Amino acid sequence: MISAEDVLSTTFRTTRFRGGYDIEAVDDYLDQVTRTLAVHEGRTPYTTDLLSAEDVRGRTFEVGKLRESYVAEDVDALLARIAEALDEYEKRAATRTTGAVPAVAAATPTGGAPTVPGMSPAPADRLSPAAEARLQEVGGAPVPDGATLGLRVLTSQLQIATVRARGSDVLTVRTPEGATLRVVAVDAGADGVVLRTVV
Repeated sequence: MISAEDVLSTTFRTTRFRGGYDIEAVDDYLDQVTRTLAVHEGRTPYTTDLLSAEDVRGRTFEVGKLRESYVAEDVDALLARIAEALDEYEKRAATRTTGAVPAVAAATPTGGAPTVPGMSPAPADRLSPAAEARLQEVGGAPVPDGATLGLRVLTSQLQIATVRARGSDVLTVRTPEGATLRVVAVDAGADGVVLRTVV
């Protein structure tokens, strides 16, 4: 799978008379692509301008003539590889975020139970087995047995979920009864991080 480093090290053939893509526009876009891949790789913090696979597939560039430009086929081939990589990250995110309740239970990294109305508290020192299984590969680093989800990994999951939600950063939680609650605040308590919610 292509990495941010691979994109940075890519060079393109250039052309002057055959229609190619504007060099500056391509370079600027690939900077954004590199930031997106670096976030997925866990190498840089979240940024709001993350791209999805669909964004990359739909990207077009002005075709220039009579000035030096990148050979269009070279750029298109790289964009196809990038879209495949983003598809893979989005698939992984979908697998890890199939249930909202474990993410809520995990939002108390020191082991305290979440304060979500209508939700039974999770055991203080463990996630459910299903939640632990989903979290084992988050961020490329396994979560130790018996550990709850830390803020760094939670932040990474939220970033990936935001990409899948096409940039929307509205945070909701679902109770075991199926009610959807909006998160209106994140507080710190003696037991760790607590999500404050409303119906």
